[in-house]
Amino acid sequence: MEFYPGSKENGTDKEETDAGPERCGGWELRRLTAPYVRQAKALCDQCVGVNLYTQEYLESILDDPRHFFYLLPAKDGGIAGYAYFIRMSPEEFTHLSRLPEEEISRLCTVLKEDADPKGEEIRAGGADPEMAAVFAKEGLTVGNIRSIGVEKSYRGRGLSERLLRFCLSQLSAHGAEVAAALCWKANGSVPMKKAMLSCGMRYLTDAHRVWYDNRELICPICRGRCECDAEVYYKRLT
Repeated sequence: MEFYPGSKENGTDKEETDAGPERCGGWELRRLTAPYVRQAKALCDQCVGVNLYTQEYLESILDDPRHFFYLLPAKDGGIAGYAYFIRMSPEEFTHLSRLPEEEISRLCTVLKEDADPKGEEIRAGGADPEMAAVFAKEGLTVGNIRSIGVEKSYRGRGLSERLLRFCLSQLSAHGAEVAAALCWKANGSVPMKKAMLSCGMRYLTDAHRVWYDNRELICPICRGRCECDAEVYYKRLT
């Protein structure tokens, strides 16, 4: 996928100054700006399904200080991947997860009681008051890792994990106290699971039919309206 500003179809070559690159291992990421929205949408369509992120949506988040969408330019001039994360309230995350109230109440209880959702004692790191506070809807900042995608020709190089580590570092720098992610479950498996666990993220629970209400999304698995589930992962950042 070629990395160029504007639309060749429309003949627009306007450059736009961004905030400068951020480092991701030996790579540099650049914040999404208006001339690159079309290319960002095309990569999102390839990675997570057509119209999960429409062009209008991507344009709407450009000036929102809570939203962080980065592109990973490749050395050959293409786009190797992207990372998208958001700072949000506990209420926003619980709404996003589509978890029923009884499940939220259960998770809040076990996290406060120093046990994982399967009833086993948490040995590494002790209790999880921050995640319990998320479900109790207490006032702390949640860093939602919304989406990570890698272009097909760049997969198998560990870029997903690098991008995830970048998200966690940036969220911590921007004041998030806990990171949480809804990871797509494709045909019963989670493509991001290995990267999540490698970066210290912990499985919490399953969330069902997370994207079902998005009628514009064409799911690559369901071939239409998405009925896929997700797994919830989290990590304390404080």
